[in-house]
Amino acid sequence: MASGALLINWLDAGEDQPTRIGIITTKRLGNAVVRNRARRLIREAFRHLRLEFTRNVELVVVARPSIVRKDADRVARDLQRFALKVGLIPESMP
Repeated sequence: MASGALLINWLDAGEDQPTRIGIITTKRLGNAVVRNRARRLIREAFRHLRLEFTRNVELVVVARPSIVRKDADRVARDLQRFALKVGLIPESMP
């Protein structure tokens, strides 16, 4: 599922498995500095949002080229929009 600068695949994990994330950044994004920044933005957005997840999942997040122009808040909104759409977090989240 595409959500802004992110392309996200997910799979429900077992109840005994923690929620976790895998991040993919390709060389199409830019050099190592750009790719590392994209990974940091995604990890930080996930860190803040994962405590609100209603079930355990395994996420694979692919950074799309538009992430290069986004700041942390916009990446976090993209991830939150995805989580709301697929029902990973309750609707009452701000």
